[in-house]
Amino acid sequence: MINWADLEAFMAARDPKYREEVRGVPDGDIAACEEGCAVILPQIYVGFLGVMGADCGALRPFGPTQDCGFHGLVEDLPARYYPGDRYFKVSREGDMSRITRLDTFLDLDRSDGADAPLVQFEDGGEFAPEAVTEFRFTLGEQLARNFFRAFELNRRPHRKVVRGGSQPAAQGERDLHAAVEVLGRSEFEPVLPLLPRVACLGHRGASALVELHALSGAVSVHLGAEDMRALGVVVEQILAAFPDAVSA
Repeated sequence: MINWADLEAFMAARDPKYREEVRGVPDGDIAACEEGCAVILPQIYVGFLGVMGADCGALRPFGPTQDCGFHGLVEDLPARYYPGDRYFKVSREGDMSRITRLDTFLDLDRSDGADAPLVQFEDGGEFAPEAVTEFRFTLGEQLARNFFRAFELNRRPHRKVVRGGSQPAAQGERDLHAAVEVLGRSEFEPVLPLLPRVACLGHRGASALVELHALSGAVSVHLGAEDMRALGVVVEQILAAFPDAVSA
């Protein structure tokens, strides 16, 4: 499990200036929203809101066209077209040119109090349960992978990705752990807590993000490094361990 303190400390260590630029939501506003909607929000989302829920700067935690500003979202509450006691909107599609505009929600029925899965569907008109799609990650996993990309991986000058194919979920879980073990033999260590579908690792000027895509069972390893030669060595080690994988 990951908590907000882990992510905030990671952001502050990697980019102290960015941490000073974001703006949070007052505690009273969050509490009033929970009371008014009769919901209990997961702790990691409350932490996120308190630090950067009003303005998260250039970071787009739910996608490049998704708007996650809290005060704009609560203007549409209480929910009119979907069961608001189960789904809580954390981001809305900002690109009005899209034919299908999927907003992102916490599934509070599956929350453990600390975290919750993310789902997407269109907000407007008659609600159809079959139109709800899984986002693939919990909020904690999504924030971890997004923060790691923004503040570490994407800042490396040389990057590669190794992708595996679709497979049963159980095999995907085994492959994620196996990929972490392969990287561990090259002295990569976790820089954020290991999660069921996301591992954020680092070692001497190199970064690795290992992801399990829940719907397909595919595992991908995103790599970044200061040195191209060192990056190539790591890619070769992963390909040797997973012969069916491909690099790009």
